[in-house]
Amino acid sequence: MSKILFIWELGSGLGHLTNLRLPIECALNLGHDVFLAARELHRVKDVFKNKPIKYIQTPLRYQGESSTNELLSYSNLLETQSFNNEVELGIQLEAWNFIFDSITPDLVIFEHSPKALIAAKCYQFKKVILGTGFFIPPETKKDTDIFTIFPTTQKTSTVYLKLLEDDRRVLSLINNALATYSTIRLSKVSDIYSGVDDYYFLGYPFLDHFGGREGISYLGSDTIKSKNIPIWPKGKGKKVFAYIPYSSEFEGLLYSLKVSNNCVLIYGASISTELKARYTSENISFITNIVDVDSIADTADWVINQGGFSLVTHFLKKGIPQLIIPQHQESLFFSMKVNALGGCILTTAGKATYINEIRDMNSKGSLKENSLRAKDLCASYKTPDLRDFYTESIKSLLN
Repeated sequence: MSKILFIWELGSGLGHLTNLRLPIECALNLGHDVFLAARELHRVKDVFKNKPIKYIQTPLRYQGESSTNELLSYSNLLETQSFNNEVELGIQLEAWNFIFDSITPDLVIFEHSPKALIAAKCYQFKKVILGTGFFIPPETKKDTDIFTIFPTTQKTSTVYLKLLEDDRRVLSLINNALATYSTIRLSKVSDIYSGVDDYYFLGYPFLDHFGGREGISYLGSDTIKSKNIPIWPKGKGKKVFAYIPYSSEFEGLLYSLKVSNNCVLIYGASISTELKARYTSENISFITNIVDVDSIADTADWVINQGGFSLVTHFLKKGIPQLIIPQHQESLFFSMKVNALGGCILTTAGKATYINEIRDMNSKGSLKENSLRAKDLCASYKTPDLRDFYTESIKSLLN
């Protein structure tokens, strides 16, 4: 029996845990001792139920002010999320050292965990990075290359010089934090993601946030499994499933759905009791438990979501039109790739009304036609059986 540590360090929501579900199940089935260091421990039972996993809280940062207001590159993202305080970063790296020393893992699988990856460079255990293209950013080849300019960034000489300086600032902060306990230094920021034994690229090349990459075998996707069958409201109209777990800016959407006369089932764990009472009707029902997404795909005419990889990809593979309202940079870039296939409408959060978007979702036949083409495109890309893949890969890594 070996010890395998899975880590999810940054981000929020069930998508990160969903990405780890199958490899964790495979590791358990192989008889290994499994540890999961998770950012949001209150969500782990939603995915893993009562599986024999030892849970650990990841080191969390103080939510202070970021030193950058613009997200133009990957260094900007890292700076906003964690890499803006040298002392704090150094303490978090030492906290990861304590976790590694305490567990003494044989294999560590990282999902959106850049600080843990930096700390792990001092250790000889096997390392794998798992995630979508966004969480495995492209490596920079030269010191003068910007670490992953975002697709929405204007590429001017002024912006280039700013981003080059941003990269240097983040690199200096990382190396200064490392210097408190190690002789290891990074030569460029993208080195965070180098020097591992393998990468598990989720998704498809045509959906990679930063473009399909040569020599990479993409693994497709997995979804949360649930035995909860959706119970639709009794109202008439098109069946619409809405997954809006982050709902602080969605009253305009709730109002628009209420007046649309569609039959709407809404998963919104953070929607207030007051809002649910105001908008519950014969046409609208709210649920707080995860339902079976295959059943949703079999019965819904179209769906609403916030651009999360697992859910969007699942409905894409089923040929279901989607109204996507991204909440974060990662979900925006992913949604832009999906939108290019023509099977969705992409809009923004916080609008006073979504009546026009809902009308188009109900009436535009081209959305369904393009969704079915996207379904065929996903089916044409050969991906492995994920359970078999993870099982054999773990065996090989620990051999």
